[in-house]
Amino acid sequence: MKIGNMLIIAGILIIALGTWAISKGNELNDSKTIKDLKDSLNLKNEELQQKTDKVGELTNQVLNFSKELDSNTAEIAKIQKDIVKLSSNTNKTTNKVLELSKTLDSNTVNISRISTEISGIASKTNQLTNIILNEQREKGAIKFKVPNTRNFLLNLGGNIVAKSRKAFEEGFIIKFFNVGELPIYLQIDGDDLLVSAVLKDRKRNIILEMDNNEWALDKSSNFSINYDESALEIIDSRGLISLQIQLIGNQFIFKGIVFQYKTGVIIFTDKVASLMSYDSEDFEKKLFDEMIQTPRLFKHVGADYLGKRVTN
Repeated sequence: MKIGNMLIIAGILIIALGTWAISKGNELNDSKTIKDLKDSLNLKNEELQQKTDKVGELTNQVLNFSKELDSNTAEIAKIQKDIVKLSSNTNKTTNKVLELSKTLDSNTVNISRISTEISGIASKTNQLTNIILNEQREKGAIKFKVPNTRNFLLNLGGNIVAKSRKAFEEGFIIKFFNVGELPIYLQIDGDDLLVSAVLKDRKRNIILEMDNNEWALDKSSNFSINYDESALEIIDSRGLISLQIQLIGNQFIFKGIVFQYKTGVIIFTDKVASLMSYDSEDFEKKLFDEMIQTPRLFKHVGADYLGKRVTN
């Protein structure tokens, strides 16, 4: 065989061998690709299965939720019915409240009217109370309770005069030695001492009138009276004692001043009874100095001072 042909045959063989090798190589590559594709497909299938399972779970959850939703919907429907019923009751209650409100408004008007009437009555009551209080300050009655004893003593500025019970039961006008009679009449009736008197100031204006313990002060005067069952007291505008009668045991103690028409004034203090002439030098000052020595027994100010004594 010629070398040329041999070379041709060798080339053909080489070409054939190369083609086979390429074919084998391509087969190998295709086989690997297919394997990779299969692996990838399996992986995708697994992922798809997982997602399918997940979807199944979600579907179950959706179903459960749907059931709960149906149950809640029924409950909501029931609540809505209750709300409608409650709303109806509320409307009824509101109507009742409105009716009550109208009634209350009417009652409020009536209460306001009644309150106005009460205020008017209270005002009139206060006026009446003030009138009564003023009347109590201007007139009244006293009660002196005397002990069951046979003899009594009159203390006129430290000058003591004894009097029997019989003399008191018959009644008498107080006499003070050479000065004469005082405008005070005493009498015992049972266990009560009755006092009658007419007291006047220097100008002969009546300060106090008393008839068997019923007394009256001149409304235009500046004097005040207070008393209880064992004492009576009258003060002037300066707070000084004009007359004080006190019963202690069986002793009647008289203090104060008695104006005489022409001569002067008789002054009774704790220990002294004296006559001061109107013509005396510094008459008013001396009279003041004498009167201020007698302490007060009673209160004379306040809303309800009658019968209340001064507390030391």
